[in-house]
Amino acid sequence: MPHKNLAVLVTAALLLAACGGGGGSSTSSPTSPSQLAYPYVPAGHYQTTGLSAPNRADARHSPIYRDDARLFVGVDQGVESAVPIVETRGDTQLRHGTVRDGAGRAAVVTYLAEAGGSASYRRTPTVRLTGAATPIDVARTIRAVQLINAALPEAAKLSVGVPLSGLSLSDNIRSDGRYYQSGDELPDTIHVEFVAASEYRRGAGSAAVAYTLGGGTSYVQFSRGAVSYGRDDEATILLAHELLHAVADFNHVSPTFATILEGTGAIHDHFQDGQRQPLSLLYPVDREALRAAFMGFGAWSDATLRLDGNGPHTNFGVALRNGYAEPWAYGPTPATDLAANRALGGSVTWTGTLLGLTLNGASVAGDAEIGVNLTTLRGRADFTSLEAWALRAAPGAAGTGTQWRDGDLGYAIAVRGNTFRETGGDGGRLTGIFTGAAHEGVAGTLERSDLTAAFGGSR
Repeated sequence: MPHKNLAVLVTAALLLAACGGGGGSSTSSPTSPSQLAYPYVPAGHYQTTGLSAPNRADARHSPIYRDDARLFVGVDQGVESAVPIVETRGDTQLRHGTVRDGAGRAAVVTYLAEAGGSASYRRTPTVRLTGAATPIDVARTIRAVQLINAALPEAAKLSVGVPLSGLSLSDNIRSDGRYYQSGDELPDTIHVEFVAASEYRRGAGSAAVAYTLGGGTSYVQFSRGAVSYGRDDEATILLAHELLHAVADFNHVSPTFATILEGTGAIHDHFQDGQRQPLSLLYPVDREALRAAFMGFGAWSDATLRLDGNGPHTNFGVALRNGYAEPWAYGPTPATDLAANRALGGSVTWTGTLLGLTLNGASVAGDAEIGVNLTTLRGRADFTSLEAWALRAAPGAAGTGTQWRDGDLGYAIAVRGNTFRETGGDGGRLTGIFTGAAHEGVAGTLERSDLTAAFGGSR
């Protein structure tokens, strides 16, 4: 719903000259019968049923979600962004090239002009659950924060703080629909509160509302009585919608293009009409406009440099556009959690490939090995023989590049359900998933200041 106190985003930067995208072909080479379909065929909407609930420490890690057939990590890159095969490593086809799948300068200019907004926080804000929150409320809020963080530059990414369970701000919304500050609000904080229908002040026609209050404070309220609250995908996207209001002070925009920043009723209509939402929920223009608001809006292109891996149990890769890289990976959803797979025991190892891009577009490739002790659900993720190639050049065969840094990265990992993340080791955020009905595959993302990468492998 609309929120208050909108500031005007400085628009002088929007007059800078547009910049064209890079070269390359978007023509796809055929996928081998042994590989996963590439690009994938849509199979339903965003859902999180059967997935381990995230915790507050996961807020800056890549989002994990699923559709009817696949488990995903990172940012959904769409179903038409295929690039040609340039090399094969083991059972993985390496693909590299440029596609024009960005929102485009004109769309981002229009979006920012309509949304207005300003990054008004003195420092990166903390999201805090306020009032009584159920486990579902907590999980949805963390997942919505992950979806927003996937579009934010590192310095602006949100964290999720200790809940304020003893504080309710619901009564600060009066009958006139305005929010009256009580002094209990914390600075540089986005308060998120779920309330019963009887406590919700905005009326039956809306599900959620966001207020920006000045001093780096915002308040988001979500009614548990709304139809949207009972639908996992719709509730999460509405939370992300309200967080866009809160973190950037964005107003609603017109439905000129596909966006989650339309009125919340329009979002509800999307689901009712069966319109396909990106599985990572934010549309390209939402992600790009958010980055432009925080990073500055200079030369802007719709061209994306892609480095993808296509394997038998996983597809994975990195998309680089306008100085920001988005990692992703997916594969068939396992039939059980890893610990419940009775066909496996002791220690299990998956081997494959890591592919990455530096921010200036240099390709990095190397070997990936993920090992897990099924008794402790602990293990390691090691990436070795890492090589780099010239800027915007495709990776070649092993041994044809130059060593990237010291040639390896290693992490201790812990498993939850069919997911894992780093618990120690080299710098960076590692977010992984197991794929295939019997956990035949492994995949994930690795985000560092000097490299954005994804990996996939087979057992």
